[in-house]
This record gives sequence, structure tokens and C-alpha cells, in this order.
Amino acid sequence: MKEQYEKIKKKYTMLPEYEEINKEFNIDVLDKINIATIRKKIGERLELCLDVLERILNPEPTSLADLYEYKFFTTGEKEQAFSVFKQLMQIYRGLLEADLTANEEEQSKTIRKICLEFPALRKQMIPLVKKLKESWKEDVEHKEILGYLG
Repeated sequence: MKEQYEKIKKKYTMLPEYEEINKEFNIDVLDKINIATIRKKIGERLELCLDVLERILNPEPTSLADLYEYKFFTTGEKEQAFSVFKQLMQIYRGLLEADLTANEEEQSKTIRKICLEFPALRKQMIPLVKKLKESWKEDVEHKEILGYLG
């Protein structure tokens, strides 16, 4: 995989180093590496992060997990989640825009930009995800949560 990536990087020199992009987006699992598959892999990772944040901010009323976890976040933590959400949405929409250009040079620039910005946003998500995980260790009156579900 690294060899395939290095061939692409020779053509689009602004792309990040293989180790950097692989660390953030696991491109080594791809069967074939090209600009389109890298872009799609990045999109998948962004979608996962956006989904987690969106559930913190706007829980699905039919999801027991969403309703349970939502109760554990303070207003300040929700504001932090929204800040990260907005930044990730800007990146995600930029990725869509690059896709629509059908221009690999522009897509390469976008990939580079995302690789520069994503690590800091990922780090900001870690405490939020830890809180999601830790919420399941808490004792909560299950009747209160189940009451929301009908």
C-alpha cells in the first residue's frame, strides 16, 4: 500500500507523508490507493466523528443509548461538542466540494488541509468519547430513561 501511495505522492507532492495520513485515516486497509479511495476513506472517518457529536447534541428520541448518554453532558461540554462539530462539518463539506470538482489536484490540496486540521479536532473529541463510555458506569434510574421511550 505504501508503494501505491508514494506513486501518487510523486504526482501530487502536497499530499502528506504516508505515515501521517495512515495514522489518522487508516488507508492501509484499502485494496487500491488513489485519490478517490483516499478521499472516501477520509469521508468515512469524518462521518463517524460527526455522527458521535450529533448524537451528543441532538439525541435520537428513539435511541435508548442516545437518551441515556445525553443526560451526562453539561451545557459547556455540549458547546465544546458543537464547536468541534462545526469545524468537522466545514472540513466534510470541503471534501464534498473537492469531490464535485472532479479535479485530483484540488482533491489533493483538500486531503492535505484535512490532514493538517483533523488531528487537533480528534484530540478534542477524546474527552467527549471518554465521557460517553464512562456514562455507562453510572447508576441511573432506568425508569426515567425508559419513560422517554414510551
